[in-house]
Amino acid sequence: MAHLRWQARHAPKARGALPGFARAAAVIANASGLAHDLGKYAEAFQKKLHSAKPISDAIRHEWLSAELLDFVDQGDNQDNVGTDFAAAWQTATDRAINRRVDSPTGTPFASALGSARDALKFAVVTHHRLPYEGDAVNKHPMSGAMNPGTYFRDGDGDRSAHRKFIGPTPVKLLGRLHKAIQKCDAIDYTGDAPLLYWRAVALFARMALILADHSVSARPFDERLPRDAIKAFANTRKIGASRRPDQPLEQHLDNVGSLAGDLVHKL
Repeated sequence: MAHLRWQARHAPKARGALPGFARAAAVIANASGLAHDLGKYAEAFQKKLHSAKPISDAIRHEWLSAELLDFVDQGDNQDNVGTDFAAAWQTATDRAINRRVDSPTGTPFASALGSARDALKFAVVTHHRLPYEGDAVNKHPMSGAMNPGTYFRDGDGDRSAHRKFIGPTPVKLLGRLHKAIQKCDAIDYTGDAPLLYWRAVALFARMALILADHSVSARPFDERLPRDAIKAFANTRKIGASRRPDQPLEQHLDNVGSLAGDLVHKL
């Protein structure tokens, strides 16, 4: 993954040289990187990272992260973007528990992606796994309706446990995400193949997000940071025979967002 970090640092500055679909993918990749793990601010997920035993997720963090996107961008005043985030968390988790993802163009994945917002949510929701048709035994990647069973595990836990937001609110991160979402919503396509266009853009952005996520996750924890002061972590790292929480979640999201957008310019 070191070569990916080198590529990102040496990405070309002339952004306008990219074709239109690649510029769109870069904007979406950046926004998806900033948002992809927002669902990990659930107290239930943080308890999982601190547990010595594996704990299954009643709700996948990807699904909750996608739900939260609709609340980060409300209003034009970025100064207030984090003010009501804890309250918005409750509404988003309620929607996630009810297995629903909303979109300005209808429910994403019900038939096809139809906007930059759909592509953004697709990248966020699928950055660990693609949705599938059929049951858990006879599953296969799909191109049609989403099977919520990909992201919910009936009988494996209490979904309501995800309602509690661990805090503190990552105000600076949410401000950057607010700007990134506005850039996504400003992307338009006027060609004659919108379904093909948005699917290609979404897959390109998803690829960059996954590469960035793996690259950033491989970086060691900065031991200069006061570990005890960190409330929310992104992942764990094996230390001897055990694992411990590793990267601060806000730092992880910020780094993945920056690298994902830059990678599009190199790929």
